[in-house]
Amino acid sequence: MTDEHSTGVGPGSLLVHPIMVGCLLLLIVNDHLLKARFHNAITGKLSDVAGLAFVPVLLVAMVEFGCWILRRRSPGQPAALAFSGFAVAIGFAAVQTVPAATDMYRSLAGLPWSGQSSVVADVTDLVALPAVAVGWILAISGAARRGRKHRTAPIG
Repeated sequence: MTDEHSTGVGPGSLLVHPIMVGCLLLLIVNDHLLKARFHNAITGKLSDVAGLAFVPVLLVAMVEFGCWILRRRSPGQPAALAFSGFAVAIGFAAVQTVPAATDMYRSLAGLPWSGQSSVVADVTDLVALPAVAVGWILAISGAARRGRKHRTAPIG
């Protein structure tokens, strides 16, 4: 039995949450319009926050879809998002503070498909790290709501 049968949540369900859709839209608008027009510290931090909130959810959605395709049980969303958020936070912090990690990321970001032209290591970007918890908070609040829904006796 897969998670969507036991919890009522399908693979990638958090990707369509309004907060995640907003993060993706913010990332697109900021990177393609606002940065070109204003290019300042605020536009840089907006991208960091939106990306740090969205990427862990995207990674977990990819695992959930893979498990669904392979008919395997996917890990619970809160646990998977905690792990994913931690991994994204470590990677982001490394890129911002370790020159070798910055260079490696810069070489990956320079690939033609990435659309990113420059990567700047900036230790002040670490203020955006709490954003990795957004998906986890959404997952635990959704699980709590689903749990209350199942425990409530029907009215009438």
